[in-house]
Amino acid sequence: MIPSSIENTAGVVVLFNPTKEVIANMASYLPEVAVLYCIDNSEHRNYTVANQIMSNPKVRYLFNNGNQGLAAALNKGASLALEDGFQWLLTMDQDSRAHKDMLPIMRKALVEETYSPVGILAPFQLDKDNQHQVVKEKVQRVKAVMTSGNLLNLEAFSRVGPFRAEFFIDYLDYEFCLRLKMHGYSILRVNKAILFHNVGDITLNYFLGVRITASNHSPLRRYYITRNRLQVMNIYKKQFPSYVKRDLFNMLKDVVRIMLFEKEKLKKLLYIGYGIRDFRNKRFGKFHE
Repeated sequence: MIPSSIENTAGVVVLFNPTKEVIANMASYLPEVAVLYCIDNSEHRNYTVANQIMSNPKVRYLFNNGNQGLAAALNKGASLALEDGFQWLLTMDQDSRAHKDMLPIMRKALVEETYSPVGILAPFQLDKDNQHQVVKEKVQRVKAVMTSGNLLNLEAFSRVGPFRAEFFIDYLDYEFCLRLKMHGYSILRVNKAILFHNVGDITLNYFLGVRITASNHSPLRRYYITRNRLQVMNIYKKQFPSYVKRDLFNMLKDVVRIMLFEKEKLKKLLYIGYGIRDFRNKRFGKFHE
């Protein structure tokens, strides 16, 4: 396995209605990649932001002519990186910012890995919920990680196949990680490598003296999360029963959090129902009410 370096690593960031904040986020990791593919999934191009992005010689900006989904955009970035001869791909969300040492620390951990081929190397995603969490292990072997901040082994991507475009958004990362593990690849999380990232719009709440977080995802995101997580459970229930059991429990906890702490409770529960319906009917892709 070839270690990651600046020269053999490309990056991809998926944009959706980007603001100028995206440019600062990109600047946090641009020095550590040879080229950055910006795949814009917006329905309408923001020419002011797009022109600023394209002014950087490392950036290749592609407008996707509408929202084709996160999976399709990531697959396009990976295909471009393979065509251009890269071995590794940094996958980023537009609202994520890398600590200046994130990628050097991840690359060092990759060089020290000797047990099994690595499919994905992930950072520790720092948010409101875990900012005081103490993690003793420098590197952890995990079953699945979220997409942003990852170094993706493009040889593994070619072997196991692309992200599931029919998922559109949500759970495509978890499904891909489980698929990598089915093919013998490791998923490593490097806990000293920090990515600043918020999942949804996290709020901290207390119930009977217990701190409980709520992600406050929109009703539409609740639809995709529900539909796709059920499909992942269905695909991998035999291979990863403990993962499926834990995620089913997490799904129930999400419903409780919505009912106790989040706004638009009824609408979110309705869209969860839509997700269950479309999973049962094997209806995937972009949501149509």
